[in-house]
Amino acid sequence: MKVNNNIMKEFMTYAHKQGISYLQILRKAREKTSLEIYQQEVDQMQVSDTCTWYIQAIINQQEVGLVLEQETIDNYAEIVDALKESAQCLETENVEIDFSIDNEKGRLLEKRNGYETVTMEDKISYLKQLEQEIAASHPQISQVMNVSYQEESSSVEYWDSYEKYKKQVRESAYLAAGVLLQNQEDKKSAYKVTEISDFTTFDKKEFIHQLVHKASDKLGAQTILSGKYKAIIKNEAMADLLGQLEPLFHGEKILQKTSLFHDKWGEQVVSNQITILDAPLHEQAKNQYLFDDEGVYCKDKELIKEGKIINFLQNRKSAAMLQQEVSGNGFGFDISATNLVLEQGNHSFSDLLTCMGEGIIIDEVSGLHAGWNLVTTDFSLQASGFYVKDGKIQFPISLITIAANAIELLNTVEMIGNDLYFSFSGCAAPSILFSSLSLSGDASC
Repeated sequence: MKVNNNIMKEFMTYAHKQGISYLQILRKAREKTSLEIYQQEVDQMQVSDTCTWYIQAIINQQEVGLVLEQETIDNYAEIVDALKESAQCLETENVEIDFSIDNEKGRLLEKRNGYETVTMEDKISYLKQLEQEIAASHPQISQVMNVSYQEESSSVEYWDSYEKYKKQVRESAYLAAGVLLQNQEDKKSAYKVTEISDFTTFDKKEFIHQLVHKASDKLGAQTILSGKYKAIIKNEAMADLLGQLEPLFHGEKILQKTSLFHDKWGEQVVSNQITILDAPLHEQAKNQYLFDDEGVYCKDKELIKEGKIINFLQNRKSAAMLQQEVSGNGFGFDISATNLVLEQGNHSFSDLLTCMGEGIIIDEVSGLHAGWNLVTTDFSLQASGFYVKDGKIQFPISLITIAANAIELLNTVEMIGNDLYFSFSGCAAPSILFSSLSLSGDASC
């Protein structure tokens, strides 16, 4: 639904007459369709259409905000009353924030997919055919657990008292499948999701190959002796671990001194091989960001450069309190990275294997919510992967637990791969070889 700009102007004018010194309005609209195929039938199909408004205001030097789930804001008089009532209830210390920062107008980011050119009937036929091809691709497949598809169109629009207007539009589509393989001694499942932009050129054979081998390569997995091993954490698992470190860079946590980095500005905290940045417009990212929810334009920023802390993620409020530059990371009345990237190195995965000689590959971790201490970065996680000897994979391993302190682990980097992987959560990392990682396996094996 297109926004009536006359209503927006009326809202701004009325708000200022009611004593609101600054007003910013963010509208997020999303249309999503998802469907799932199981045994050649449409098992699920869902269509959703949502619209959310994020409204922030300054009233008597107090910052207040509202979140509204509704199509329009024609009822702006009621909204202003609610904002004024919220301001009266606040007893927080005033912070002087410069809302004129980033006063550029009229930029637009569009990322189109083109999935609308294919009918839903054709998409369903495509998924049914994919399910059949997966089932026929390997003799040990006992079940194709599901084949699913999701498409999404979203738009973000921003207005404020400085007559700034910004907009970004995204379209994306994803294909996913799950499979179960079984032999006489073991069974393993695997799940794979990928972005799809063109049904006519999508490489189904490669998708099926990767999905099936993700499970077949793990059949017959063994456990190994507990101990300390050289370890390669593969890119997908490394991206999951990196995501757990993201809160350490939040400006508000620096203020609260709840981040390990709060007093480490300019200091070496990890290996000098490590550089981590926030990259809102990274070309490999699943989502790209032109501006944040406060209307500030996003830009690349190095957080850790060659092992040293040089920057933090800021919204307007934390930047003002820390007397630092606002960084375009204000999202949902909070702070968040856009795309958190651990920069890749120059070495192939084969180079990492050769350098390691003997050790383990960790390619999957689980239990991140329960097994990770967000304050200390200590972790103990269930994991699986492969045992390596003489630089060659010997057999798959499972039923193991890996434990370390993430910051200490990042000080034991030996080699960084060139296989950057971008997760759908917006974290990206390559495979990394570490000199030592504690593993708990089977003491009796």
